[in-house]
Amino acid sequence: TDAPISDESVSERFFRIAEEKRNKVALIFHARKIYYPELAENVLRYASAIESACPGGSTVCAVSLPRGFELITAMLGISASGNAWTVAATDLPENRYTEIIDSCKPGLIITTREFAQKKSAFGVKTLCIEDIGEKRDDINPSVNHLNDLAYVVYTSGSTGKPKGVEIEQINLLNFASATASVYGIRGVLSVCNISFDAFILETVAALLNGHTVILADEKQMNNPSLIAKLITDFGVDFIALTPSRIAGYIRHPDFAKAISSLRSIVCGGEGIPSDLISSVAKLSQARFYNQYGPSETTVGVSYKLLNGAPSVTVGKPMQNCRVYILDDHL
Repeated sequence: TDAPISDESVSERFFRIAEEKRNKVALIFHARKIYYPELAENVLRYASAIESACPGGSTVCAVSLPRGFELITAMLGISASGNAWTVAATDLPENRYTEIIDSCKPGLIITTREFAQKKSAFGVKTLCIEDIGEKRDDINPSVNHLNDLAYVVYTSGSTGKPKGVEIEQINLLNFASATASVYGIRGVLSVCNISFDAFILETVAALLNGHTVILADEKQMNNPSLIAKLITDFGVDFIALTPSRIAGYIRHPDFAKAISSLRSIVCGGEGIPSDLISSVAKLSQARFYNQYGPSETTVGVSYKLLNGAPSVTVGKPMQNCRVYILDDHL
């Protein structure tokens, strides 16, 4: 499955896309819209402050921000500053948050003043978004190399303790390129937990492909009627959900009606019952994908279009990926 990969870094690709999509909306949150040029300018502002607070690059910076524009801007700003991000969500249980910070030993925590006061005991340098000023003229968003870290995502694994998975720039870029054809042509709805790597599929990877990302807030993301309203109000045609979530949501009339406008549905994280495929097919003509892959493989390693497929499989590996099928002896 070999395929060429551009030598652009994540931030280089983002800024190129932002230039190409100058008249396109990048993010929507609470009905407010940010176009690609404004997002790019904000990313440079964040990158300037992050580089000043954490010079030298190649450092993991923790992002402790709620869902919204600032979260995405901080993640991209960290990348543009030559560093790698990890999301340490503000609503995590205290012990889980502490374990993540102790594990990744961030050089910087980007958060709000209110949250910084709560976490001052960690002794980690903080950058409060309220204190971020204008961009520096000398900021260089091209400082990353392909083998530099892009982000660290934490999974509980089999131990119940957070395990940090390090993902390099080249892996994230390959994933974004490999999934380009999976998206629709309009809006990408973000309803995944920000601590999960599927959040990358519906935000950063979508932006690296020039799409508009609609961010659901904490209330909206778990309410099928409110999700349905986002789909209809903002022209959403792509959504990624676990099979159990979509199985539950299609029982709600508003959601069942709204998904008729979707072009692409991606399911992952669980096995997909065959009857779910037929149930969704009665409501929508969307392409229905099964995506497979542990966090170590950068969100996913394979996907399969299930429309009309005789059985549910994980499909073929994505570009530049390999899948090994093992028997009981290996």
